[in-house]
Amino acid sequence: MKKEWTMEETVKMPVIALRGLTVFPNVLIHFDVSREISIKALEEAMASGDPVFLVGQKDIGVEYPEAKDLYTVGTVSNVRQILRTPGDNVRVMVEGGARGSLKRLLRSAPFLEAEVQPIQEEKAGQNSAKTEALIRSTYEMFRQYTELAPKTAPDLLINVLASEDPGYIADFIAQNIAMRNSDKQAILEELRPVRRLERLYRLLTREVEILGLDMEIQNRAREQMADNQRDYYLREQMKAIQAELGEGEGSGDSEIGDYRKKIAEAKLPDEVREKLEKELGRLAKQPFGSSEATVLRSYLDVCLELPWGKKTKERVSVEAARKAKFTNLSLDLIYGLPGQTMESWKATVEHALSLIPQHLSCYGLKVEEGTPLARRAAEGEILPDDDQQADLYLWTVGRLERAGYPQYEISNFAKPGYESRHNLRYWLTRPYIGFGPGAHSDFGGRRYSFVRDLDAYIRGVLEGGDIIDSSELIPQRERCGEYLMLRLRTVRGVDGREYRHTYFMDFAPLEARLREFAAQGWAEETDGRWHFTPKGFLVSNQLIGDLLERQEQASWEDLIRPRQDQA
Repeated sequence: MKKEWTMEETVKMPVIALRGLTVFPNVLIHFDVSREISIKALEEAMASGDPVFLVGQKDIGVEYPEAKDLYTVGTVSNVRQILRTPGDNVRVMVEGGARGSLKRLLRSAPFLEAEVQPIQEEKAGQNSAKTEALIRSTYEMFRQYTELAPKTAPDLLINVLASEDPGYIADFIAQNIAMRNSDKQAILEELRPVRRLERLYRLLTREVEILGLDMEIQNRAREQMADNQRDYYLREQMKAIQAELGEGEGSGDSEIGDYRKKIAEAKLPDEVREKLEKELGRLAKQPFGSSEATVLRSYLDVCLELPWGKKTKERVSVEAARKAKFTNLSLDLIYGLPGQTMESWKATVEHALSLIPQHLSCYGLKVEEGTPLARRAAEGEILPDDDQQADLYLWTVGRLERAGYPQYEISNFAKPGYESRHNLRYWLTRPYIGFGPGAHSDFGGRRYSFVRDLDAYIRGVLEGGDIIDSSELIPQRERCGEYLMLRLRTVRGVDGREYRHTYFMDFAPLEARLREFAAQGWAEETDGRWHFTPKGFLVSNQLIGDLLERQEQASWEDLIRPRQDQA
């Protein structure tokens, strides 16, 4: 620090009241400042070369804090850098110095200023065996935390392992893990290094236990899903074998007869009946396992399950699932099918709602080149055009919103609390780990996959050999692009502050473009987050492509240098 002072004297210095943040000594950290009194305190510290006192605010809702609103123990810190960001915010980088005690608040305007006395901490001596054991236990617990916690930087553990100072270890870990601010403040106020590390260890143990329970719940859900998929696969295999042998109800003649009976019994309009009988004739001529037959079966099944001319009761399968104690059911619907109208789609959605699922996925039919459906479309098969699909989609979003299924992703809707946690990990760019041959993972900033060969994978696991097939460290610029591409699939969208904080990129050029999208009704801003509207989701590929091009054209130097000059 530029000003010399002793531990016995109090020093007058500017104060920043922190909301939802605790800064520890010997830690370099950056954060955003938005309050005018805090910005002026920063400017005063930079102009005088004096340190600034960073102290937590008890109630983050208080806009103009007084002495009673502040904790008494904070951190005397040096301001290393100030960067002005779009809007009225300022990003500041500080280096924590020593703990300090707030003795008296001198003034509250135009910035907070106080008398602060630095706190004399116990000097680290030779660690006892007990202290060494505590440090090792903390190392192990923090290692477990880094494996379980999302978005934990891989180098944090290395930084901790490089120190044998119990006080510094406690401060560093507390700064870099997710804990209640009251817990972090308790660690900051503990002046005895070993006691501080003991307190941190207890809190860290609690966090690891909570994260472990969350992981266990997720694993149970995945195992249950895997068992259900296995049973379904085996049943379908049996049907296929019976069909090839010409046995049982899976035989071709029996299948065609069943479809013909269902068509005859259904209360179908004449034009629909004629269409289905024509498709059934085509199915009868196809080999059982052909891709064309699969498409035709799916088409017939979907059409016949529609509630033509009647109100249907709950499906037997849904009833069976609920009797089996499944409490989280999801239904997948497809719109844009051949012959589908707005009225038939509305009937489908209403029928799905009558089953009271927890989650609904509604996908628009996409015709892929080289598929039987593409050939049928080329031959004259009538499919809803883009405008008709858009009408179906927009009606669906509004109807499901009114029914209590708000949209949370382009094609997905759920009752609150039933959003797909698995898919959200991808869409929110969170790490994931895969197990088994050919499995892919994204963890610790690196993407990797295991070998596909089953025998090689087993040998590698049993003999301790290499089972990694490919591995790459993903550049920050690529991560930044993925953040835009995946987050904008969701109604959560992107946050400018989060974007700048995580990737150190200026959000202003993208925000300017998003405002242009908003003028077209394609995007909107809610509580500082930008997301697409249902109309925007219809053209999201083009909009995201536009934003990625702007991001690709930008460089860190081009974006930051002008703002550094201004600061």
